[in-house]
Amino acid sequence: MLVGEKMKDYLPEMIHTLSKAVTFPSKRGEPQQGMPYGKAGYEGLEYILEKAAQMGFKTKNVDGYCGYAEYGEGEELAAIITHFDVVPEGIGWTHSPYGGEIVGDTIYGRGVSDNKGAGVVALYCLKLLKDLKIVPKRRIRVIFGLDEECGMSDMEYY
Repeated sequence: MLVGEKMKDYLPEMIHTLSKAVTFPSKRGEPQQGMPYGKAGYEGLEYILEKAAQMGFKTKNVDGYCGYAEYGEGEELAAIITHFDVVPEGIGWTHSPYGGEIVGDTIYGRGVSDNKGAGVVALYCLKLLKDLKIVPKRRIRVIFGLDEECGMSDMEYY
């Protein structure tokens, strides 16, 4: 069995997860208590961390700046850095920028390719390892940042 072939089994669930993640308009907003980049980004972060927790991963919200899902054992740590913030939507959309609408084989919305899609795929790669009972000898952490588009202060805080 090729691991890449097995990954295809997760495609419907990944599509659903990404389509939902896109509905959070996670452009930088007004800071609020515990939400340094605004409410929408925080809610998007909470969504993906809850999804990761449901998969059985250790998760942590790092004071609303970012969060992570982790799998594996050992002292060493390998990190995959993704981000769930987006730039403002601009004009000219033919589909809602925060609709997560699926038309044919395309998901429409802010963050699908930069970078919510990559974050969702990284999370499901961890799920595949876990489901195949492959336990890495180092911890693998998928970090979901909220400020890549405006200066990376989330990673400085992390």
